[in-house]
Amino acid sequence: MEYTYEDKKAEEYLYQGESFFQEGRYTQTIDALSACLKSTLSEDAGWIACRAYNILGDLFLFSGYETAAMENYLNAKQKARDRKVSRQGVYAEIKIGLLYDNMRGAEEALRHLDCAIEESRQTEKIDYEVLAEAYIQKAYIYCKEGSFQEAQGILSVVDSIMKIHPENVLPLKHKLLLARLAKHSSDVDKLTSSIRNLLQIIMQEKCSMEYCRFYMDVGEFLLECSRREEMKLLLERLEPVLRGRNLSLS
Repeated sequence: MEYTYEDKKAEEYLYQGESFFQEGRYTQTIDALSACLKSTLSEDAGWIACRAYNILGDLFLFSGYETAAMENYLNAKQKARDRKVSRQGVYAEIKIGLLYDNMRGAEEALRHLDCAIEESRQTEKIDYEVLAEAYIQKAYIYCKEGSFQEAQGILSVVDSIMKIHPENVLPLKHKLLLARLAKHSSDVDKLTSSIRNLLQIIMQEKCSMEYCRFYMDVGEFLLECSRREEMKLLLERLEPVLRGRNLSLS
C-alpha cells in the first residue's frame, strides 16, 4: 500500500480531527475533518473518508443534532460501499442503529444492527471485534425492550466469538451486558461483580469522547440499580469527557 501526498495530508487532517474531538474542541474538529474530506484520495486510502464521516456523525449526535449525525453516518456507509471498506461500513451501520435507538426507534435500530451483522459475516476476512460489537448493541436493545431471553441468547453468541477469538475482546460493553442480565435475573453477587469489573476498566483506561454515549448508558444503568456510590465514582472519572460534550459548535 502506497499513499500519495494527498492521502498523507488527508490522514494527517483525520488524526487532527480525532484529537480535537477527544478534547471536546468541536469547531476545530469540523474544520480538520472538512479539510480531510476535500482531499482526493487514492483507492488504498478510501477508509480515511469513511472514518472522517463516522467521527462527524458522532460529534453531531453528541451535540444533539440527530439529522446531521444521520447524514454523516449515511455518507460513511455509502463511501464504504463505493470503496469496499467493509469495517468502516459496518461501523456506520451500527452507528445508524444506535441513532435510531437514541430516537426510541427500536425496530429500525434492530434492523440496522442485523444488517451490520450480516455485512460483517459476508466479508472475506471477518472482523470479529466489529461483529461482537454489533451483537452486543443488539442485546442492549433487547434488554431495554424487556426481551431478556433474546438478549441471553445473543450473549451466548458473543461469548463464543470471544472464546474463539480472544484478541478481539470488548470488555467494557461485554461487562455492561453481563450486568444488565444479572440485574434481570436478580443475581446480586453477579451484578455487583460485573459493575465492579466495569468500573475498574473505566478507571484504568483513558476515557474517550467516542465512548461518551456508552458511558452515559453505564450511568443510567447505575441509577436504575440505585448504585449511588458507583455513580459518583463514574462521574468523577468522566467529568472532563462530559464537560467537553457540553461545548457548542459555534
